[in-house]
Amino acid sequence: MFHSDIAMKAAYNFLEDAYFFFRFDENKNIILQITLKPNSRKTIENVIGDLSDEILSVYLRNKLEIDNKDIREKIV
Repeated sequence: MFHSDIAMKAAYNFLEDAYFFFRFDENKNIILQITLKPNSRKTIENVIGDLSDEILSVYLRNKLEIDNKDIREKIV
């Protein structure tokens, strides 16, 4: 559904709370293993929910950046 860079950028914002392990399956789907860090104040459910929201946010920011590239270049 989205490029692996989007998932990695989103996960970066949660490195304080969890470890993230990325790999691809045989169909090139992203497999993400999330392990909560012992000192995290969040639950694994909170990290997963927040990560899901952040993936959507990063995806949309990236899409807007691509969609508006020509406009930005003409302004500058």
